[in-house]
Amino acid sequence: MNLVVNQLTSLDLTGCSNLYSLYLGDNNISSLDLSPCSNIGTVSIQYNPSLNITAIPALSFCIFFSTINCALSSGIIDDILLALSNSGNSGGNAYFSGGTNGIPGPTGISAAAYLTGDAGWTVYYNT
Repeated sequence: MNLVVNQLTSLDLTGCSNLYSLYLGDNNISSLDLSPCSNIGTVSIQYNPSLNITAIPALSFCIFFSTINCALSSGIIDDILLALSNSGNSGGNAYFSGGTNGIPGPTGISAAAYLTGDAGWTVYYNT
């Protein structure tokens, strides 16, 4: 689903369990629930300066997750990094830098270390 630069302020993903790619950059969404998207593989939602994600699915198929210049809480960043590390996927990319994105806590930092080491991911986050 490509909704880049559409001046969106909200998006309801209910019923989108088969959605694989979500491109939602350069909008004005403040809250997003990704939990209905159980088959999501690509999440590209950067440059939504007020965006916080409220819930995520298991991220079993995810290989790209980008929230550059958003406003994710430290807790949700930890949750995303942990879900990505538990997915078993390798060679992916995850970006949580810029904007007012939070700083990962110990759980997120440990998950990121696994991803960048054993799983061959590229991971960037605020420090």
